[in-house]
Amino acid sequence: VSAVSPPGRFGALDIVEGAVITPARTDAPAGFDATGADSGTSVQSVVNGAFENGVLTSYAKGRGLGDCGSHQSFVWDGTRFRLSEQADMGECRGNIDYITTWRTKVVR
Repeated sequence: VSAVSPPGRFGALDIVEGAVITPARTDAPAGFDATGADSGTSVQSVVNGAFENGVLTSYAKGRGLGDCGSHQSFVWDGTRFRLSEQADMGECRGNIDYITTWRTKVVR
């Protein structure tokens, strides 16, 4: 799911307020950064994204086994999606227990 949608369309990461549609922002790169084909600028994206109970999750596998990659959770603070939890495994070693690299306490 991309935070930037083609003209005339909007996606899951767009914020709709009345007649105004704007891309949602995150405070951390989600999954990985892709490069916009025309501009060379980063496009924030969520890989294997899901949204449930106010939490946007991303899971980017490094390979099919799922023993490396990144898990991320974001919560909406009224302005942007804030990174609330992240776990990474940079080495593909057969271990599916990722290392927690960021954790916050979400207060609602």
